[in-house]
Amino acid sequence: AEYMGIIDYLMGKGGSKLKEEMTEEKGFAVEPKRNCPHVKSLNLADLHQFDSITVKDPCHECKNIGANWVCLTCHTVACSYYVKKDMQKHHETTKHPITLSFSDLSFWCYECESYIKAAALFEVYSLFQSKKFGGSTTIGDLAAAMKVFGGLEISAGPKEAELPPVEKKKLFSYQGVIDGIIAGRIKRVAVLTGAGISTNAGIPDFRSPGSGLYLSLIHIS
Repeated sequence: AEYMGIIDYLMGKGGSKLKEEMTEEKGFAVEPKRNCPHVKSLNLADLHQFDSITVKDPCHECKNIGANWVCLTCHTVACSYYVKKDMQKHHETTKHPITLSFSDLSFWCYECESYIKAAALFEVYSLFQSKKFGGSTTIGDLAAAMKVFGGLEISAGPKEAELPPVEKKKLFSYQGVIDGIIAGRIKRVAVLTGAGISTNAGIPDFRSPGSGLYLSLIHIS
């Protein structure tokens, strides 16, 4: 099997495949697997285990910097299939299944031989997104992450009632809401807005002269 980041895939053999599919007027997409059973083997409870790792770390074997991957089991950094195949060799030696690409933050499972998506990997993705692009989590970061992990149901976290008072206060801060959604503590969000948001979208309000619903219905007894 060939293991590479999505970018590597499209630039390499996958690019030829894409060209072939387009020539034949067929659709082509790299579709990650959503039910990888090997995610359960990972211990991702403490993200501080990744503190010392940066997306610019060299391959531990050939010292390549760039198209590298990190093993989510032992944190070894190794190069992609199109460099020296050191991450593939690492898997063959250790049988550690899942890695993350520094190039495009995709996840690959060697045992499934497929890109994967899983709610359990959401926080790892968010962490390395910050490492790659800098800064703290923003609404834009969250939107991008939710797009990548779209269609997934984030497993429930601790109930609000079980949180200490200080944690409750943090939970409903601007950053706390973002972190709460990512961690699964907040599962439903309601937004209270003014009438302007609907009228701007072309939905009539109630009292506006000439267009409001009131004038449209006043003739009805």
